[in-house]
Amino acid sequence: MNFMRLSPAAQGLLAKAADESTKREHHFLGVEHLFLALGRSENTPLQKALAGQNFHLGQFADKLGGSIEVVSHRPWGSEMLFTPRCRDVLELALTRSCLTRRM
Repeated sequence: MNFMRLSPAAQGLLAKAADESTKREHHFLGVEHLFLALGRSENTPLQKALAGQNFHLGQFADKLGGSIEVVSHRPWGSEMLFTPRCRDVLELALTRSCLTRRM
């Protein structure tokens, strides 16, 4: 995936997701880390939209974060990996973003 095509905001979100992964010693990036990063980002359009539906993303992230276990060993080495589902989510978001900019 070419991360340079991502907006600065999206790159920042990935950095926050990587931090969430590292806190749990996961050394892989999964959708759960994206959700945690989204939930801990303040005043985003997503948070405002969900709050209008009485769904509080920060509370969800707190509950999710409390249920994810730390992984103590990495059979794949020290490289940060992306799960296939996380890669799919990022590719879809990038595609949608590019289509939206063309309109």
